[in-house]
Parts: sequence; structure tokens; C-alpha cells
Amino acid sequence: FFFFFFFFKQKTAYEIMPSLVGSEMCIRDRYMGMEISKDQEVINYFAFNQEQSCVSIGTNKGFKILAVNPFTLLYSLESAPVSIAEMLYNTNIIAVVGMNERAIFTLKRLTIWDTNTQTSRIDFSFNSPITYVKMNKE
Repeated sequence: FFFFFFFFKQKTAYEIMPSLVGSEMCIRDRYMGMEISKDQEVINYFAFNQEQSCVSIGTNKGFKILAVNPFTLLYSLESAPVSIAEMLYNTNIIAVVGMNERAIFTLKRLTIWDTNTQTSRIDFSFNSPITYVKMNKE
């Protein structure tokens, strides 16, 4: 009896079709072999508001709020790494969760940020890291 084992290397999207770009490429392939310097901005969170009129983006440097049509920057705060930046409809209220324990925004604290006054309205502390936030007007 003879047994043959074949091992195939999984091809990346680019190896299969070099013309693939953007969303057609595997996300897994995007950062393979890339070194990210501290100066580069990395997106940790991306979400539309409830009306799909704005986008909130959490990065390794803070968070940004952008209008969708026309695509313009409405607000930006560079402070500390942000894992969640959830916007309440089309208001100035943003729910922010950080990425580390020694910063203005932490993993275990939900900060309700006011973009008009550029201050924290209220903070909620939890015993475990926050993984998901969804806001509504009720």
C-alpha cells in the first residue's frame, strides 16, 4: 500500500489574480510582512452612525468623525489609541473606549465625549474590557 500526501500552499488573492484591489483582496494579506511605524495611523474601528451620514474611526492615535456626503473631516482628536468610537446619530456625542490602561481612554472605561466642548460628559467604569458599544436616543 502506498499513501501520498500533498501539501498545497494557500495562495493569496494577489497571487491568484494580480489585478485584484481594495475589498477584493484578502484582509489577511494586507499587512503580511509590513512593519507599521509609530508615525503611521492604523484603523482599529470603523462604523457608520445610525443615519449613515457620518463615519466614526478609532485609530492608534485617537479618533475621527467624517461626513459621508461630501466626504469631509468634521472632528479629530489625537490623544491615545481608541478601540471604539461610536457616534450617536448626527450629534456631538461620541462613545469612546481606549486600548490601554494608562491613557485618557481605557479598555475598561466608556467615555461619553462631547465634540462641541471637547470634554468628557460622563465616564462609566467596568471590571472587564469593553468589546462592543451601540448607542440610541432612548
